[in-house]
Order: sequence, then C-alpha cells, then structure tokens
Amino acid sequence: FPVTILALASEREELNIVGDQIGAPTSARFIADATAYILPQIQQARNAKVFMSNIFNLTNSGETSWFEFAKKIVELARLQDVELKNRVIILSQNLKSAKNF
Repeated sequence: FPVTILALASEREELNIVGDQIGAPTSARFIADATAYILPQIQQARNAKVFMSNIFNLTNSGETSWFEFAKKIVELARLQDVELKNRVIILSQNLKSAKNF
C-alpha cells in the first residue's frame, strides 16, 4: 500500500482513498520479529504437550482507515523529501462509491 500511494502521489494531485475501511497495518518486520520471538515458546509448550494448535493470528495494536494511512504516508514522504506532486490532496470516500485506481 505505501509503495502504491507514493507512486500515485508522484503522478497525481488528487487521490481518492476509502475512509470507511478500518484495520491495523502490520509490517513484515513486525511479523518476522514476533515470529522469531514466539517460535521457541511454542516449541517448548508443544514439547510439554501444553499447546498443540497450528493456527496463529497476529496484528499490530491500534487501528486506522486506509484514508488516514495514506495521509500519513504522504506526510512522512514529504518530511523525507520524497518527490511528489506539488500539492497532493487525499480525499476520503465511502467504499460503496469508491472506484479502483
């Protein structure tokens, strides 16, 4: 998502992003770190026959909409002097009226 937003923000002055879908963006680094941390504990629990599940769920804490996430991506890119259109406006819209871009 960040790569797509930055590419679009370098080409367009206006982006229409859905504002009614909420989630918790989770980076690959977070998933890798959490997996490396928890695997030895899971193995220990399995060896003790305490924990036998094969299903795991992981997400970051907090929440944001795609709209807020896109705004933050553009804001951080500007702070790092990433080349974007002079004025990028990010508009929120409901999923029902959203179109693919």
